[in-house]
Formats: sequence, structure tokens, C-alpha cells
Amino acid sequence: MKEAENEIIRYVQKQSFAKELQVLSQTTEETEQKKCKSAVKKCSILYKLDPILEDDLVKVGGHLHNAPIENDAKHPAILPKKHHVVNLIVNYYHRASGHSGIEYTLSLIRQGYWILGARSVVRNIVNRWFDCRRRQAPVMQQKMASLPEDCLTPSKPRFTYVGIDCFGPFELRCGRTTAK
Repeated sequence: MKEAENEIIRYVQKQSFAKELQVLSQTTEETEQKKCKSAVKKCSILYKLDPILEDDLVKVGGHLHNAPIENDAKHPAILPKKHHVVNLIVNYYHRASGHSGIEYTLSLIRQGYWILGARSVVRNIVNRWFDCRRRQAPVMQQKMASLPEDCLTPSKPRFTYVGIDCFGPFELRCGRTTAK
């Protein structure tokens, strides 16, 4: 299953990042020894992610090489924003999270994938679900009703019409129990 998943990701990356993939595959040991920031051009959308090539997949580089977490979480595979496979992945993780919000779904996705512009993609997928859209709707405000005429008449003093309970609660017997 993992190999099939990697093959699908390779296919998506070949479609979306062909130039970057070619440059990264041609990178030699000399550029790695010079400790260049990236072999990718500065005008590329992947430049800030410091991409590396691992198992023929373009992955996020960075400073987490020695972190005690899984390799997929250290170096997630980079995916484009607009692709059908990306929509399927986001949809899967949104369902797996129990239709949680945008942030939790995004955190689950980032454990294995780095989607460019992921927040907007996740927001679009979450807003497609009716229940999620209803759950995240703003709280409605109740409109106040009109005041009665008695409260608005200036000729009558305050507390002209007041009801007072002088007797207190009545206790009734219902079978063996008593109720107010």
C-alpha cells in the first residue's frame, strides 16, 4: 500500500513539479558539500521549502534531520494545491478526523504531506460538507420584541401593574409523594 501511495505521489509530482524534479535529480555531491540552500531556482514555488529528493519523491528539507519522529513527519512529500489526488487526500483525512475543523485536519495531513496552500484547500473541502458548514456557522442573534404599551406610557408611574405571590407554593399529594 505504501509503495502504491508513493507511486501516485511520484506521478502527481512529475505532472506539477517537472522542472524542480529534474534539477533535484541532477544535483551532484559537490552541491551538497557546498551546503547550498537549495538546488532549485529562487523563482520556484518550492524554493522556501528547501526541497530534497528522497526515494524519487520531492520532500520538504529543513532542520529536523535529528528529530525523534517518523521520517514522513520530518520530511513530508510536497504536493500541489490544485490536483484531484490532493482533494482525495484532504477528503480522506477530514473523514478520518470525524469531520473535525480545519486546523485538526491540517495537522493530520501535515504528518505525511506538505500541500502548497493547504489551508485554503482544506477550507474548501470542509465547506463542501453540509454538516461541517452548519457546525461552523456564526451564532445567530435573536431580535428583541417590541415593548408592551404599558411600559411605554409616560403618564403612569412605574410598577403600576405588578403581580405578587402572597401564598407561596402549594403542595399536592400525588399518590405517596408530594409535589409543588
